[in-house]
Formats: sequence, structure tokens, C-alpha cells
Amino acid sequence: MIFKDRREAGKLLAKKLTKFRSKKAIVLGIPRGGVVVAFEISKRLNIPLNIIMVRKISHPLHPEFGLGAIAEGNVQIFDKKTMESIGIGEKDLKDVLKKEKKELGRRIKVYRKLKPYPKLKEMNVILVDDGLATGVTAKAAIASVRKEDPSKIIFATPVASEDISREIESLADNFLCLDRVAELSAISLWYEEFYPVEDKEVIKLLRQV
Repeated sequence: MIFKDRREAGKLLAKKLTKFRSKKAIVLGIPRGGVVVAFEISKRLNIPLNIIMVRKISHPLHPEFGLGAIAEGNVQIFDKKTMESIGIGEKDLKDVLKKEKKELGRRIKVYRKLKPYPKLKEMNVILVDDGLATGVTAKAAIASVRKEDPSKIIFATPVASEDISREIESLADNFLCLDRVAELSAISLWYEEFYPVEDKEVIKLLRQV
């Protein structure tokens, strides 16, 4: 399945998420691309939109290759199995980790002025991203939200690999993916339009709902 853009993907996901519409539901988008998808879900289900701050910790030489992630609430995870297989330790990621912590802090300052961290206790939390390649950011987001004692975590994404889908299914209470594929090397291949999402677009969307 090829999506026209993130907005179309969000509309299609919303149709599958109607059973989770309630007064105790909230949509959390993972910036930046996931917020565009989440916006359409929030608008169509008429439930609040907010964000969950997550940053991928990438291979020092291959930025698209995620080896871990950090998230709000002092959450930090590493894919130790993969790191061991390629001979990389946490010390090798020290500079990348420092850089991403700085960027996470910057985004928190920018976005949280507009949308304070929501109360998630006993809420049905719909976590949204625009696609899952390695799944590390999804795992960090789930771990961060789980600390807030929600009633249920639903992870929704347009596309993900079969392997990652099974992993996220084991961590979330519900998992919705429109297209599970054997391999997912680049999320952009499943979109006709996959432009970089900037801070100003995220802020604009958050102001609308």
C-alpha cells in the first residue's frame, strides 16, 4: 500500500480507531512526522492531540540506523542485541547520545510552551508515528507513556515491518498497522509525498486541536 502523504495515512488510520473514541482518550504524535498523521486522527475522532518527545540514537556513521532512543521521563533504551552483533557499545554512542539529549531538550522547550505534558493516568493513549523501521522510537515512547499509568496504550502507524510489528504488539495493549511488510528499509518508500516536517508545522497543527 502506497499512501499519498501523511495526512491520507492519518485519515485511513482514523477509520480503524473509532472504537477507541471516548472522553478518556488522547492522541500523542511522535514529532515530527508522526504529528501530521496524529492530527488527522485527532480531528476525525474528536479527541485531544498532544505529543510525546522521542529522539532516536543512531549509528555514528549511519544516521538512519537506530540503535536506541530517549524519551520524556528520562527514558533511555538501547537495542543491545543489534549493538553486540555489530560490535558497538554504549560508550561508542556517547557523542550521539549527548547531541540527541540536547535536541530533545530543545524540542521540549519549543513544544511544551504550547502543549504542556498531559495527564495520562487511566487514559486510552493512542501513540502515532508515520512508520516504523527499527522500532526503537516506538519502544521508547511506549516505555515513557507506560510510566504514567494509562488505562491502555494503542500504537497506530501506517506501515511497519513484520518483525517490528510483532515486537510492538508485545509492548502495547493494541497495535494497528495498515501495511505490514517483510522488510522496511526506508519509510519514505511507502509515501508518494514524504517531505521533511519542520517545527513550525508541528506548532501550527497543535494549535488547531
